Order: sequence, then structure tokens, then C-alpha cells
Amino acid sequence: MFTSQQKKFIAIGVVAGVVVLVVALRFTIRPASPLPTPVSDIERYFTFPAVDPQVDPIIAERERKNFDTLTAALRQDPEIFDAWLSLGGIKKMMGDFTGAAEIWEYAGMQRPSSSIAFQNLGDLYANYLKDYPKAETAFRRAIKNSAGEEKNALFYMSLFDLYHYRLQDSAKAAAALEEGIAANSWSVQLLVKAARYESELGNRTKALGYYAAAVKLVPTDKLLAEEYRKYRNQQ
Repeated sequence: MFTSQQKKFIAIGVVAGVVVLVVALRFTIRPASPLPTPVSDIERYFTFPAVDPQVDPIIAERERKNFDTLTAALRQDPEIFDAWLSLGGIKKMMGDFTGAAEIWEYAGMQRPSSSIAFQNLGDLYANYLKDYPKAETAFRRAIKNSAGEEKNALFYMSLFDLYHYRLQDSAKAAAALEEGIAANSWSVQLLVKAARYESELGNRTKALGYYAAAVKLVPTDKLLAEEYRKYRNQQ
């Protein structure tokens, strides 16, 4: 058994030991230095591009101001989807096609159900960056995302243009129009484009069928009716 005096010394020793331990830990276990704040991922999209020499300086200056306005808005609220679309459009206008593609790719990731972002990408890859596999993928995504909407027919025509003018694949071009018409039977534009294309290919029966379907949809269109009449009367 400890005397009261011994207990007193033991208690003092325990307290002293705890103080020493706290002091020791304070100097031996230093808190980790705070990590540097990373630059926001979106900042890399906010650099105004080098301007193509063919761009009018007045237009370039105007678009620089628009660019600054858009980036300021996106810093405040990165969810403004239309601002991303416009930002990519400015980069494309200034001749920075790669930069435009990066922005629209980012917009597509943020809004995967969008059709416009992917249509923009399809046009960019098909007609400017000449990356036809990526163009096809983008157009297909735009078509999928716009099913049932009026612009779906326009996206099918973009896919047709890719197959016809860029890839020069008549089978895929014709199939794209056929698929588009099946999905958009109301589209006179698709029907007329298909009629003219099948006529070019020498597929008279198909061309007549498409013409007839188009005229049935717009019986008051005199120019279309005359075009159909002339083709039908050709020997």
C-alpha cells in the first residue's frame, strides 16, 4: 500500500509525464503542410486562342470581349451549358479547331444527353480536323440524343454528308438517308435529298418512290411537284 505522500508524488509524476509526452509529440509529429490549391480544371479552357490571320481584327476584338464575358460567367457557375457551347464556337471562329473540340468534348461529358454538343463536334471533326471516325461517332451520338426531335432529321443529313462527300461511301450514304427517313417520316428534306441521291446513283425506282412520298407531304409545293414531274417523264 502507498502512503498518501507516495500517492501524491505518483500523481505529480503522471501529470509531468503527460506534459512531456504532449510537448514531445508537438515537436516530433508535425502536421502535414497543406497541399497547394490546384488550378481549377476548367481554367485550361479559358485562354483566348491565337487568332487566324484571316479573321477580321474587328471581329476578333469583338469575340475576345464575348470570350471574356463567357469565361467570367463560367467561373461563377460552370454549369451554364450554353456558355460552353458558345465558348467552343468562338474558338472555332478564331481558327482554334483543337481548342473548340476540347471544349465541346468537355461539354458533352458534362451533358451526355446533349445533341448540339455532339453535332458541333461532328461538324468540327468532319470538315475542319478531318478525323472522320470521330466525326461519325459524334454524329451518331447527336442522332441518338435527339430521337423524336425535329433536329434529328438535320443530324441524319450531316451523317449523310460525311459518308457521301468525305468518305465517298455510297452504300453508307444511302443507308443513312433510309435510316433517317424511317425515324423521321415527316421530313420532306430527307425525302428530297434521298430522291436526288438515288437519282444520281441511277436507282430510278427508289428515287421515284422518295419523290412521291415528299410530294404527298407537301402537295402545294409547286417547285417540288415540277421537279418530280420532270424526273418522272425522263426516259
